[in-house]
Amino acid sequence: FGTRRIFTLWSLLVLAAALAGGLSSAFLAEASPVLLTVIGAIAGGGILAMVSSVMMPEAYEDGGPAVGLATIAGFLIAFLFAFV
Repeated sequence: FGTRRIFTLWSLLVLAAALAGGLSSAFLAEASPVLLTVIGAIAGGGILAMVSSVMMPEAYEDGGPAVGLATIAGFLIAFLFAFV
């Protein structure tokens, strides 16, 4: 990709994130803390899956989509052991 295309893609991503943040703030202003926690947990899991598939290409190449699930499972287990 050229510099202009990369800059355009990132700019559109920033605008989309700002729009999503504004809409979620407007529509979820009165939401319960439990709902907000669930939404945050799902978003965090999605980020972990994306990072694992992009930042660990050899593992993803050998293991396929299961690498994302394994990364999330490992993170969840480590998180749970932190409270034991």
